[in-house]
Amino acid sequence: MKKVVILLGCIAQIPLYAQTKDSILTGNIERITIMGQRGVDLRKESKPLSSLDEYMENSGKIRMIKRGNYAWEPVLNNMTTERTSVTIDGMKIFNACTDKMDPVTSYVEISNLNQIAISSGLEGGPHGGNNIGGNIDLQLNKTGFSDRKWNSSLVTGYESNGNYHSNGGNVSYSSSRFYTNFGIFHRKSENYSAGNHQEVDFSQFEKWNAYANLGVDLKKSRTLEGSFIYDDASNVGYPALPMDVKSARAWIGSLTYKKEKISDLISLWETKVYFNDITHVMDDTKRPNIAIHMDMPGWSKTYGFYSKIKGNKGRHSFMVNWEGYYNQSLAEMTMYPADPSEKAMFMYTWPDVRTFNTGLYLEDEYFINENNSIYISSRISAQKESLQSDFGLKSLQIFYPDMNKDKERFLIKGSAYYRYSKDGWYVSAGGGYGERAPSVSEAYGFYLFNSFDAYDYIGNPGIKKERSLETSLILKMKKQSFDISLDANYFYFPDYIIGKIDSSLSSMTIGANGVKLYMNIHDVSLFNTNFQFNYRFLNYFEWNNRISYSLGKDKQKNTIPLTAPLMYTSQLTFKKSDFISEVRINGAGKKNEYSPEYGEGKTSDYLIYNAALGYGFKWDNTRLTFKIGIENIFDRWYSTYADWNHIPRKGRNYFVNVLLNL
Repeated sequence: MKKVVILLGCIAQIPLYAQTKDSILTGNIERITIMGQRGVDLRKESKPLSSLDEYMENSGKIRMIKRGNYAWEPVLNNMTTERTSVTIDGMKIFNACTDKMDPVTSYVEISNLNQIAISSGLEGGPHGGNNIGGNIDLQLNKTGFSDRKWNSSLVTGYESNGNYHSNGGNVSYSSSRFYTNFGIFHRKSENYSAGNHQEVDFSQFEKWNAYANLGVDLKKSRTLEGSFIYDDASNVGYPALPMDVKSARAWIGSLTYKKEKISDLISLWETKVYFNDITHVMDDTKRPNIAIHMDMPGWSKTYGFYSKIKGNKGRHSFMVNWEGYYNQSLAEMTMYPADPSEKAMFMYTWPDVRTFNTGLYLEDEYFINENNSIYISSRISAQKESLQSDFGLKSLQIFYPDMNKDKERFLIKGSAYYRYSKDGWYVSAGGGYGERAPSVSEAYGFYLFNSFDAYDYIGNPGIKKERSLETSLILKMKKQSFDISLDANYFYFPDYIIGKIDSSLSSMTIGANGVKLYMNIHDVSLFNTNFQFNYRFLNYFEWNNRISYSLGKDKQKNTIPLTAPLMYTSQLTFKKSDFISEVRINGAGKKNEYSPEYGEGKTSDYLIYNAALGYGFKWDNTRLTFKIGIENIFDRWYSTYADWNHIPRKGRNYFVNVLLNL
């Protein structure tokens, strides 16, 4: 371990950037290829019916903040959802929950996923918006046009820890002129147990997810596609938070028009219109010893579009994307005193904020020759925010008497990279500059209790936009029997948005430590690095290894919250014909770099062992696959740096998954 730390210390002297183990390189965009060309090939996965959260956490680039047993928050480059964006097929979707209990990733089931495209850092991708940490695009599984006709599948799974059931089905039809695939999935879990059989109260959940995708060939290289998702979660416990979720419901729909081979210059024109409606209801009725009962519903509605073209001209490969969206974010809180003769107290925690954003994204890759290219991208956008609730506006004017209900911002972002590829070697070096507008909570939140540091937070409508500079480098070598990659990136924030204590204000939440206001701090830095080594030998074996480390500091040398410590994983897989087995370890060092200033505490090191095996039977066009495994074999009690309030992870867990493909 000491040698590993020394190695990472040397790596820290230069900015690097690389891909995850399960990624292939497409320009500067990573795609997690555990997702098949037409949907996930569940037969190849250790635990085929894992939640999307678990799949993403194993990708290497993405970390997950866990507040319960359901709906974890994705983190990219050690940046949370304020600084990153998560889209579904390019659609902007925003939380309806002030406590981030409803991340966008909770609305996509693994059977409805084709692949995950990761645009890291300020490159951002065409649908990244004005984020700084990057974009995660969940690309849906669309059957496509072919002569495969009807296909169907049924899946069922059981996990011993939490009495967790997963069941689903999918049907698809395709022809040369029409395709459709649709399915339904159900998950239900009781409270799970941490190591040493310690039950974690309020960790139960249940959810239904239904989806449909279809496409029509309009001839002359024109197609029309539609997608729809309905997701309904209920009785969701959040043991790391003071409240649970009574109901979380999402309606997501889109319509896409594509035309290919338009001219020698333009190869594709794609236009999409979409709409999503999220309703999220928190309550604490099942919690014991509640001093004041609260209801906290939230709503988010988004209307949006994008229109992009792709083309080639000489040595240039380019894309232009124009997009826009209109979002309504509204959240409220009603507090009911124990004495029924007293009046309930009501307030808006998000005062009906309307956000309109439109922007133009441009990218171009110029190929100097077959081995060298230069890639540039840029985005400019205009954003207007408006508070529609007079009651909410007047509440914020208590702290900001001169604020207006409208706020306009102009945001820019740009990046440039040099790329080299030859004989299995790949190098990419570059950087960029980006700006982001504050989130709804950062600008307009009103007494939002953060259980991580036990402070009430108040937004700041006059806060400056956050600015960031990034530099990054990829080093990658791929040979027949092995491949190695080394990466890191470095971000510098002249203006970083974070909550700081205001001792002149009194908290509203019982037991809160005080009040924090969002503000800009200066000279914040964040460094991330990854090392990966994969080795294939004796025809049937593959050994995959990954080590990562991050460090974030503010001007006073306080550690930025939720920055990952040294983490590592190693997996040995044996595969022959229809049989597969694997052993995997996951571990982390102690988190010695933490900051009480931001509510962080020390986390211990851990090492977890997992094992799985599976076998597939095939006859005619039918295939039956069995997967069994055990996670956390030695039933260790542990908690990671990203587990909210040190909520423990699952103890020993046996699972069995059965897949039937027809």
